[in-house]
Amino acid sequence: MASNAVMRRLAAAYEAAATSMSGPKVLVGLPPGSRHELGLLAFAVAARRAGLTAAYLGADLPSGEWASTVAMLDTRAVVLSALQGQDIDPLRLVVADLRATHPDILIAVGGSLQSHAPDGCLLLGDQIGPAAANLAARLR
Repeated sequence: MASNAVMRRLAAAYEAAATSMSGPKVLVGLPPGSRHELGLLAFAVAARRAGLTAAYLGADLPSGEWASTVAMLDTRAVVLSALQGQDIDPLRLVVADLRATHPDILIAVGGSLQSHAPDGCLLLGDQIGPAAANLAARLR
């Protein structure tokens, strides 16, 4: 019940932050099978507040959908998260698919297991606000 209440508040903050979006487009979401959304939705709010055009895709997005969504939305960066051991292989699959179809896109990873992301991914660290500000600075 508590996490549902937090999700509702974050969703409201995400929508409210949409009025200031004018920066580079960033997709924010979770790889297949991953469902722990609170931190990533909070990151999407912070990214919008940092001036990025952040599109939150939610949890459990199939690997093939990432590449097609990147192409459709002319995306500059993708933000994923790895919180549990079972998230690592799907994360690596999404990264491999994106690198095969969009080799120039910046892929950033947050979460407690971000150190297990493939080489070349931007590791966001443990603080959401500074991570969003860092990503915004890198994309400008």
